[in-house]
Amino acid sequence: MVMEVCSTGFTDFVNGSILQLSAFASIVATLVIIFSYYIGNMLSNAKVTVWARSEIVQIVMSVASVALLIVLINSFCAIDMGEVASIFEISGVSSGTNVYTGAQNYMKDTLEFSHDALSVVRYHLQGYTVLSHLSAFVCDLPTGSIGWGCLFSYSGTSGQPLGASSSSMGALNVFFNSSMLAYITTLNFLFILLFIYKGFVLFLLPFAIFIRSMPYLRSFGSLLIAVALSFMIIFPLILSIYGLMGDVLHS
Repeated sequence: MVMEVCSTGFTDFVNGSILQLSAFASIVATLVIIFSYYIGNMLSNAKVTVWARSEIVQIVMSVASVALLIVLINSFCAIDMGEVASIFEISGVSSGTNVYTGAQNYMKDTLEFSHDALSVVRYHLQGYTVLSHLSAFVCDLPTGSIGWGCLFSYSGTSGQPLGASSSSMGALNVFFNSSMLAYITTLNFLFILLFIYKGFVLFLLPFAIFIRSMPYLRSFGSLLIAVALSFMIIFPLILSIYGLMGDVLHS
């Protein structure tokens, strides 16, 4: 997997697209607020003027939230998870691994572990399926005959000598379904991580700055900023912390 975050291209993308769009959204929202303020003064509408004054503060807070998010991303690129692991006397984390790389490595190790578990359960499930379907025909031998008498016998008993193996298939099916769910869930998390590392989530920030300054949409704009913060900061941070226990997956 090619990781874009923390790379030079990602920095250029943030500075050249996200920050410029955020600045443009801030300017447009500020112009709308100033225009509304003058309209409120012309109409002597106190509600509009009070709203305009309060929204100027909200724009400053929105811009500060975007700046904080960018600072946290740069900090996560600089943090060495190997040094963090050494503080807690944890081994298995190589030096030079930042927060985003640690989250990616943990998801790749988890995906490999869940795939191996799925393969083992599937192998045993197939084996028990074959054993439970094996059948044998025991012929009725004539009195006084030896083994070759079965060639001339047309009666006997058909049975499944290993049919008891089917009793284990119920438990194996439960294990197989659980392993399949774990594998698909891990694959989904890895896809989300790839989507995050491409920086598409950051496009929510310019929309959030503008929408948050509009009437009745402050909560929705705050939600967009929270979503970007959760995907770019909280989600990789939690996975990288789990990645400190990588030795457990390899043991």
